[in-house]
Amino acid sequence: DFLLTYANGSEEFRNALRKADISESVLDGAEVMHKIKGWRFILERELSLEIRRKANAAYSTPFYIVSEESHNAYWLVHLCLHPKAHDEMLKTHWSVGNLFRHYGSIGTDMHMWGYSAKNDPELSGILDFGFKDIDRENCAIALNEELPKIIYDYDNGISYGHLLKRLRNNTVAWQDLIKEQLINIQLNSRDIEVVTAVGNIRKSAQGISPEDIIRRPLQTRFFFDK
Repeated sequence: DFLLTYANGSEEFRNALRKADISESVLDGAEVMHKIKGWRFILERELSLEIRRKANAAYSTPFYIVSEESHNAYWLVHLCLHPKAHDEMLKTHWSVGNLFRHYGSIGTDMHMWGYSAKNDPELSGILDFGFKDIDRENCAIALNEELPKIIYDYDNGISYGHLLKRLRNNTVAWQDLIKEQLINIQLNSRDIEVVTAVGNIRKSAQGISPEDIIRRPLQTRFFFDK
């Protein structure tokens, strides 16, 4: 927050970024340059991605800790190379989320800050995510809507392991919540089916393994009005 407060396009500020080994290109977007509403969220996204690139980290969780005494929040950035460590950190945020905040999407693209000068001029829906029970419910709803769309991008389906890799660094959901929603989608809406490595259809995604393929159901369902 302190960095964002003093952010500007001056050579002095750009030089300070260079000394910190941060690309000055994070300042070059039109929203940031002209401080159009939402610019802070866009700059935060770019800084987050820059930190992960510079650290050569496979995984990261850049969420805020909001002080009860100060107007400025700060990042707790967790960088790691192993998916298990990443998943454990996500679970930690959810388990002690009273002071944690996330200013991005709650679905499968957490770096989509929800800001669009055309579509969301009031930044609605992105400022109150605090890892609470209601946020978990909203995250589950978003996963139910977005996971089938991702899976349908693959004509022959996508392995569960590949799906988790695609979602890494892009969702606030930990693996158990993702699996829980896959089970829900399979059993209730029936928008997906899970196929084992030997070609058998799983009745439930409960026992899903990384090699299993998740795909659009091959048998089309028809609905008739009474």
